[in-house]
Amino acid sequence: MKIFCFGDCNVDIVIPIREIPVKGGCSFSSHATINVGASAVNVAVTLYKLGFPTSIITKFGNDMFGYFVKTYLEGMGIDIKYLYPSNYDTGFTVGLIFPDGEKRWIAVRGDAADLHIGNDEIDQLDLCDVLYVSGVAVAEGKESRESAIRLAERVSQKGGKVFLDPNLRLPKWDVPDDIEDAFERIFKYVDVFLPNEKEIQLLGGAENIKKAALSILERGVSTIWVKRGKQGCSYFAKEEYFHLPVSKVKAVDTSGAGDVFDGAIIYGTLSGFTPGKCGKFANTLASFTIQRYGTTRALPNIIELNKLINTFEGKKDGQ
Repeated sequence: MKIFCFGDCNVDIVIPIREIPVKGGCSFSSHATINVGASAVNVAVTLYKLGFPTSIITKFGNDMFGYFVKTYLEGMGIDIKYLYPSNYDTGFTVGLIFPDGEKRWIAVRGDAADLHIGNDEIDQLDLCDVLYVSGVAVAEGKESRESAIRLAERVSQKGGKVFLDPNLRLPKWDVPDDIEDAFERIFKYVDVFLPNEKEIQLLGGAENIKKAALSILERGVSTIWVKRGKQGCSYFAKEEYFHLPVSKVKAVDTSGAGDVFDGAIIYGTLSGFTPGKCGKFANTLASFTIQRYGTTRALPNIIELNKLINTFEGKKDGQ
């Protein structure tokens, strides 16, 4: 099975702080976590760790962050055949993490390399069986937007399965017309939609989550998983709806938890899990990562992952 993850590629600098300083003031921290991140990369790494070899389709700059990205992905064993060099800079973000694990982001991505994935690159691809699209490519870049829609259409027409996380990063909760139109265009090719609560409300045009989800289902999407943070997740299909709570854990950093959830949903879907089992597994894996700092660095190693899966499956070690 050939799996592609399409979209953004960052270096994330995550810094825990206690408070935002006043203008001209200073807030202190004892450490920072620097790792390769962004939604497309986080999902690719999650799938790789779960045993599904994955190719990443993105661009990186000729700078120290680009070198860091390329070296990291090569070391992880991620297929970088479609990791393209660019004259634009590699994107990076600074995440300020508060004591409750929530964060505020500053994204230095106004003209990032991954926003310039063009149709020339897309037309070179051998088509995949499964495509994950990070909505950053749809919302933030005009070149990458057209390429994402084009690739989703090609994969869908071939009979492949398309997963989409909208990943809306807006200074205020209002979706510009061009971004809303781009999502309308891609929805008809999407099998599984993976928004959070605010995103489903904005794109579904309703405060009520169920009403918003039904609106999007009518536009061609087959199933929807809504990520609801401490409340767990909700599943919507045309004939089925349910909610799954999540076990309480001490959150230190929620960065990338939604991407890990996405990867777990893809893994469960491709592994033939029932929707209920799929959602429980995604909740379990995402809950693990928020107890550590970082994005890809917060993922479990192979020993921890096997123990986690065995616990989820109700098996004892060695079974």
